[in-house]
Amino acid sequence: MSSKRKKEDKKLKGKSFLKFRIPKPLLKIYLVFVGSIFILFAIFSHGTVRRVVIAPFSLLVAKVSGLILSLFEAVTVSGRNISFSGSSVQIIDDCNGMYATAILLAAVVAYPSKFKEKLMGLGLGFVSIFIINNVRIASLCIISKKYPQVFDEVHIYVWEALIIGFAILVWDFWAKKIVKSAKIQVAAVSS
Repeated sequence: MSSKRKKEDKKLKGKSFLKFRIPKPLLKIYLVFVGSIFILFAIFSHGTVRRVVIAPFSLLVAKVSGLILSLFEAVTVSGRNISFSGSSVQIIDDCNGMYATAILLAAVVAYPSKFKEKLMGLGLGFVSIFIINNVRIASLCIISKKYPQVFDEVHIYVWEALIIGFAILVWDFWAKKIVKSAKIQVAAVSS
């Protein structure tokens, strides 16, 4: 190795490439969060879990969404199909809110808090996402009937962003109002 290269290595030693250091406690949170998402998504993809947990949950979502929609018009729910005024929507497993719930639950698990606080966060998160997802589906049913030309855009872009944003708001509420024990160091940017 040339002496010039050794000098450059000495200059860079101890400095990060982007001049950004993440404190170890915060790095742990990030790793637990990402790891939890991967684990939950892998569990949700398993055939037995899809058949025993996810599919029945999708049926429940269809029933509850149909109940909400019945406040506005006559509805028939058959399995995962919600029929109303000549239109029909099918609830597939990927649209039942479980993935948004998984992201929220991963954030709750990763955030430093007491076990009881985590349980409260998990319960709050699950119930909140379940409610907003059923409102989402009922509204998409109405949109599919009245404005079919924008259904795909609202379904894929608008509601996806809203449901993830809602999950972030629920997590933020939980972290600020329920968690009393967390002590987080913020990331330091070196000069």
